[in-house]
Amino acid sequence: MTELDVQLAKTLLNNTRSIIPIYVAGIHNTRLALALLMGMPPSELQDIVGGSGVVPEATTDIAVGIPADLLRRRPDIRQAELLAASQSTRIGIATADLYPSFRLIGSVGFSAESGGDVFESDSDYNFGIFDFNWKILNYGRLRNRIRMEDARYQQAILAYENTVLNAAREVESSLMNFAQAKERVKVLEQSVKAARRAVDLSQAQYRDGVISYTLVLDAQQFLLLNEDLLTVAKGSVANSLIATNKALGGGWQIRDGQPLLSDDIKSDMNDRVNWGDLLETDTPMEASQEDRDTWRTPDL
Repeated sequence: MTELDVQLAKTLLNNTRSIIPIYVAGIHNTRLALALLMGMPPSELQDIVGGSGVVPEATTDIAVGIPADLLRRRPDIRQAELLAASQSTRIGIATADLYPSFRLIGSVGFSAESGGDVFESDSDYNFGIFDFNWKILNYGRLRNRIRMEDARYQQAILAYENTVLNAAREVESSLMNFAQAKERVKVLEQSVKAARRAVDLSQAQYRDGVISYTLVLDAQQFLLLNEDLLTVAKGSVANSLIATNKALGGGWQIRDGQPLLSDDIKSDMNDRVNWGDLLETDTPMEASQEDRDTWRTPDL
């Protein structure tokens, strides 16, 4: 082996070592982001994640199920649906101003010049007022307000439909990315296998004096490149799987049957404010089909 071969080998070795700090910094930043997402200090996350080990491989199958049911678990779709429902009720509130309103106001009390006369029969007083209000002269303004609320309701409906369509697009896109990422991994695995065989052959030919060491370094560098591509491709499979579960509203079942607020949080909130029994109702609101059928515009 000549001095040139030694220096070329050192160059390849140091180039490979220079990549390690980049990955170390990436792992550290990812741990910080994961700790923030889980709402815990990074030191506690270290106990859960543990040290170095084998990178887990993503499952090759996804239970898609019924898309309509899975999409309804998405928070953005539920939000858009409930916003449309709340806007529908505003139409009814605006329509109520077209009709007359009645109010009965009264007061009962005691009045006396001295404390001893408070309980005398002539010290009590009471009065009542009957109020009738009908905005009959403002029908044009009231009808325009109803039309305005109806336009906002139609806007909310279109936003809901657009949210559903976007969710369907994300599901189809993530499923395609997941399938193609798995195919790419299969091809790159064959490429890495061939590159390793090329390294073995080049080393054998170098020992026999057939080729120079430069070709050995080229084969090793090509193997390193393909192994790096394979690692990235496996990461793409995991990322595509995460994106698919996110698009399908996955993760909602984690809190299934569990309270939204822990007992400690409820205790702290009750210490600050008297919530009564309101905190005991923590099941997400589900609208029945009968309720959704009423989310429509009243006749003007």
